[in-house]
Amino acid sequence: MKFHFWAAGLTLLSALSFLFSPAPEGRTPGELSGEYVRLNPVMGFVSATDAYEFCNTSRHPRRLLARGTFRQNRPLHVLMATALGHPLQWLARHVSLPKKHRLIPFYTAYVLLNFLFLFLSLLLLKRLLEQAGPGRAAGAALIGGVFLVSNEVVKAFVWTAHSQMFAILSPLVALAIMSALSGEMSRLRFLLLGLTTGLLPLAYGNFLLLLPCGLAALFLKAHAEGRFRDLLPRALVWTGLSLLPVFTWMAFVIHTAGAFTNEETTKYHQFLWLKEAFDRGLPALVREIAVKTPVYLKTVVKADWVFLALSCGLFLANRKLGNVLTEPEKQLRRLTGTALALFFLFFWGMGYYPTRLAFTLAPLLIVICALEAGALLRNPRVNAAAVRWGLRFTAAGWAVYWIFSYGPFR
Repeated sequence: MKFHFWAAGLTLLSALSFLFSPAPEGRTPGELSGEYVRLNPVMGFVSATDAYEFCNTSRHPRRLLARGTFRQNRPLHVLMATALGHPLQWLARHVSLPKKHRLIPFYTAYVLLNFLFLFLSLLLLKRLLEQAGPGRAAGAALIGGVFLVSNEVVKAFVWTAHSQMFAILSPLVALAIMSALSGEMSRLRFLLLGLTTGLLPLAYGNFLLLLPCGLAALFLKAHAEGRFRDLLPRALVWTGLSLLPVFTWMAFVIHTAGAFTNEETTKYHQFLWLKEAFDRGLPALVREIAVKTPVYLKTVVKADWVFLALSCGLFLANRKLGNVLTEPEKQLRRLTGTALALFFLFFWGMGYYPTRLAFTLAPLLIVICALEAGALLRNPRVNAAAVRWGLRFTAAGWAVYWIFSYGPFR
């Protein structure tokens, strides 16, 4: 319970601090996507371009069943805000909220959901580290939590109606599910977990990765135990359960509206670029891959260089000192590395490479950093206090940088 208090406080403090970040000045064309809402001379936040559509669709959820409607492929997130927004709307009527502000309750619902998703991310991080070694999991989770709640994604989107907080939550959910599948569980729990895995993509596209992450976890478990007999039937059941909610929703929308709209493919051509290039011939596909891959790698390094440097530095220090991870830590690192590879390939295939999406790899890298730091701190030759304070100052410096740096605003 004490950690819950600190996690909630850290989430709130980070969000409040970003209200004092520099306002957009139009230094570059198109740097602001949406509207900057100034609260007073020194405080404000960005309301994203999509915020109105998010709120209006939550206020009128029947719009999800109209042809070509906004977020038709992600109804669950919209409906979450609907469920929370209508009680807030009822309260607003009792404080005489003007009609022109009728969407404010739903906007508030999305902001509250943003806070909730960040809070859940911190809880998941602590739980994962506890499974590897409960000794100092809370402290490691709080240091890692600073990076989770203070970054460009949170800065640009925590105060607006949007779905970007799922970019922080989704890789940790994937890792938690992989960890659960690596242990023993009843058939009922396996079925419920599979259905949950199928529902979450209806909230955010990243959750599609729960299917391959789950299959990878089942394979790793079968390989470790040398029991492949049950792998195929469990994999088939997991696949069916994971796809059932998505295809059921698609069929229902097509039956009702006559067509199903996926904005990511129609507007941004995510993943379709591979097919479109292949249709022009194999040389065109090779050229397209050769063009996009360096852009993607550059974006990943720009978004995640701190975590890449920390994880590599800690790994090399452990190798030099002869430090080894415990078996639970090795298991979690193996699962994290697998999830990291799948997320890396997924975002490469998207063909759309803003740094805010590449930052989705950061939570998994933070887990690896925490595991390597734990192994380093166990070495009696290491000045543990100096290492801890170094990590704390690094996290604090990271947070201060994002508070006072200029942008991003989209």
